[in-house]
Amino acid sequence: MLTSNQYNITNSRTFAAAAANKKAKKDTSTQSYQERKDIAKEKRRQTYNTKQLRLQNLKTRRDSSPKDVLKTKFRNWYDNELQYHNKLIRSAKKENKPWRIRVAVMVERIPVVTPDMEEWERNYIDLRDYIWTYGKEYPEETGFMYAMDSEEDHIVPSDEELIGKFCFVCVMCYG
Repeated sequence: MLTSNQYNITNSRTFAAAAANKKAKKDTSTQSYQERKDIAKEKRRQTYNTKQLRLQNLKTRRDSSPKDVLKTKFRNWYDNELQYHNKLIRSAKKENKPWRIRVAVMVERIPVVTPDMEEWERNYIDLRDYIWTYGKEYPEETGFMYAMDSEEDHIVPSDEELIGKFCFVCVMCYG
């Protein structure tokens, strides 16, 4: 907490500052409103010009490097891919065939070392996977539902079977 003595020391003004303040007040009273407005405008213009000059002279790390390389590379690929898919859509429409996306892919990087699942977690995941094999039920008039004819449609493969299938596919595809 400041005492009154410390407060006076920190907030006291020097004689030069007081004189400058007094002079500034005196100068503004003799000038007209338009003159003060013009002076303020000129000061703003000078400030703007100095900022723009500083930005022009400011060296950046990327001045000599090529810009938007990855963006350009992506756009080249994406635009060609878009044209190809548009062509496929047009040809499908000409032949009166539906053009739908039937596959979705998600890649996940799992940590190398993971603890084993507890028994209840494994049971929950098995039950959830089994329930998900039935899917959602929609009204027949929407056309979203398809009939599952056999119990084989509801078999959920174990993790080992999935890993075995994945490794077999990798060997077949990549040698």
